[in-house]
Amino acid sequence: MIEKTALKQTKEKKKTEKKAALIAVQSQTTEKTTSDVTSTQENDGSFGLSNVVCKDLDVSSPETLITTVNKYVTSEKLKKISNPKLFNTAITIAYLQTTSSAHESQWKDKYEKARKYIKEQINDESLEKELLKVSQKLVVEKTTNKVIREEKKNEKAAALTVLQKKITADTVKNVVSAQETDGSIKLNKAVSEQLDVSSDNIKSSVQTYAVSENLKKLPQKVWETAINLSFLGTSGSQQQDQVKEQQEKAKIYINQQVQDEKLREELLAASKKFVIEKSTKKIVAEEKEAAISTIKNSTSPETAKEVVKDQKEDGSFILNNKITKDLGVTSSQSLASSVQTSSSNEKLKSPESKSLIDTALTLSFLRKTSSTESSPELKEKHEKVEKYLSTQ
Repeated sequence: MIEKTALKQTKEKKKTEKKAALIAVQSQTTEKTTSDVTSTQENDGSFGLSNVVCKDLDVSSPETLITTVNKYVTSEKLKKISNPKLFNTAITIAYLQTTSSAHESQWKDKYEKARKYIKEQINDESLEKELLKVSQKLVVEKTTNKVIREEKKNEKAAALTVLQKKITADTVKNVVSAQETDGSIKLNKAVSEQLDVSSDNIKSSVQTYAVSENLKKLPQKVWETAINLSFLGTSGSQQQDQVKEQQEKAKIYINQQVQDEKLREELLAASKKFVIEKSTKKIVAEEKEAAISTIKNSTSPETAKEVVKDQKEDGSFILNNKITKDLGVTSSQSLASSVQTSSSNEKLKSPESKSLIDTALTLSFLRKTSSTESSPELKEKHEKVEKYLSTQ
């Protein structure tokens, strides 16, 4: 049951990440970007592969694009098609639909020409449908994964900077104060709190980062020492200089306990990854909590009233400009489009679902930024919208 719950939470987290990444992609797409992409269209309606699309999808040529698309294709008949222009065109219109919904008027006629070209080239409705579907899936995954990777990289770098500032001279002295005569270092309270682990669960926690069975079998003392060393390694050089002798003793201890060089390297790599990822997770969570608190404190009752004034009689909402501004998106239409693109629910994908999406986004915004306890009117609005959503 615990594993199923954890798996469900992981899936939900990935969905949320993908939706946020899609919004980021759309907000970064300008009229110029759209123009660069559509400028490759030829007289027959087909598209050439623009530099913009190549860069965003990490493909180097039309040939590598076909290979990439075929990884998503299930139909053997579609796999046998080797017309680069056809794949370039399908991917380009999927790219425009995914990233440039706010500039649809700029490419709508070009899209129609491209669809006509695809239809004439394939002359098979089911194959055409599959090509468009896999193209859309590829574009969504490639563009969002790129954003997520970049965001995590920046997130990690920022978190490590915060961690480095947190680790003072007193912190490193406290860590090595638990060093034993053999050079091993017991898990210190400062390390334990920063990584959200204890001596009771550290081995089971860290084993998810271990690759080989031999590594998993290492004694807890070895793991604790390696983790403490990795933690000290994230501190500034000035702090590390103060405990250089203790660090060397700890390294000698690990060398004696793990004489296989390859296994030792794996231990240190797994420990470093554990420390960085656990620290990043904790710091990011703390900063998000602080950000939500700031947003709540900065969202006045007047702002909440402005947002809910657009509620209709049936309880639904039109998305207020205040929300789109706070989310950093160009329009409610582009926000709804990103939700539709990333959703697997057919009902949400339909054009008629915009009201439902606007309403759900508004409720989510209100829950995060305001409290119903101090406002009976706001509480009534919440109840009304929840009733609307439950009937849809």
